[in-house]
Amino acid sequence: FVEPSGRPLPPRPSDEEAGVEITMSPTDFSVVPGQQVTTELRVANAGSVVDQYTLAVEGDAAAWATIDPSSVNLYPDSDPAVAELTFSPPRDPGTHPGAVRVIVRATSRADPAVNSSAQGFLRVAPYVDVTSDLLPGRTTGRRRASHDLVVTNRGNDIVSVPVTAADPNELLDFQVSPALLSPGPGEHESAQLNLRARKWLWTGAPQVRPFKASINPPGADPQSLDGQFRQTPVLPKWVVRLAVILIPLLVLLFAYFAVTSSVPSVTGRPQAAAMALLSNHGFNPKVVNEGSDTVPAGNVVSTDPGAGSRKKRGSTVDVFVSQGKNPIPVPNVVGLDLPQATAKLTALGFVVIDMDQASPSTASGLVISTSPAAPTQPAVA
Repeated sequence: FVEPSGRPLPPRPSDEEAGVEITMSPTDFSVVPGQQVTTELRVANAGSVVDQYTLAVEGDAAAWATIDPSSVNLYPDSDPAVAELTFSPPRDPGTHPGAVRVIVRATSRADPAVNSSAQGFLRVAPYVDVTSDLLPGRTTGRRRASHDLVVTNRGNDIVSVPVTAADPNELLDFQVSPALLSPGPGEHESAQLNLRARKWLWTGAPQVRPFKASINPPGADPQSLDGQFRQTPVLPKWVVRLAVILIPLLVLLFAYFAVTSSVPSVTGRPQAAAMALLSNHGFNPKVVNEGSDTVPAGNVVSTDPGAGSRKKRGSTVDVFVSQGKNPIPVPNVVGLDLPQATAKLTALGFVVIDMDQASPSTASGLVISTSPAAPTQPAVA
């Protein structure tokens, strides 16, 4: 043992006893995490020996406490020694608000079984510390986009945070879900911010639409976050440029189709029906008669221009109408013998009837003449 002066204490007689008393003032005190609070301790020697007393804090608040000095030396019946007990709870979400029991124990060095304690309450106050982020800060779209507003609670108590969004130019509408966030200590929650442009941007350069997302935590200053929505046109520049070229062409094409018509197919139709159909399509039909080996007389063989051709309305369309089979000229077989003449005529489709007739100038067996005669008299096979 040592005296208060620091010299070793003489051996303690057997009839001497150790004793100690400790008090705290005040016994009820409050602190905001991140700050300090101090209370006073008084230690008295209640024994009959010179003694040294060690001071220590017990309980949940011990990690936050310091005592200065942490030990005192006292003579019997001397004035109490004074020590300062300071609490410095960290500004951390793990520092929960509420009352914490504080026990300070003074223990005798002369007799460690001798001790005394003082009790009090440290009331930890809640504090608000909220941060916010807008993710992403900039979006691009034709009319709609979505952002996330993330709120982080760095305080030590649950907090209710309203979330809002606004456009100073009144060009955007917003939907926030949920509109109220309630993150616990050390937690974060997010609200989805869906925005919609009030009007389409049809052409031109993209336009940047600024807006603000805000939170208003109770007990703290409001926070405002800047965001941007880059609205792009519905029609890209190349479409507009292409339209400048195509629209005049489309106008010309429309005009072309308005003043022209497609020649209908009338091949094989009766003349009257073909003429009516062509007139209904805006044409002026003109009949041209011709022979045909395949199309019955009175039906259309072909047209000029042909079917499917586009011509100006009111223009003339030649309609070739079949007059039946074409007449075949009778070949000249005079002077040929009968078998040769018959073969030549039947090859052309004629029916040969031979008739005998005397001739003073033609040898027997040779053809004198034909009826009809050749080549000036045509016939139909």
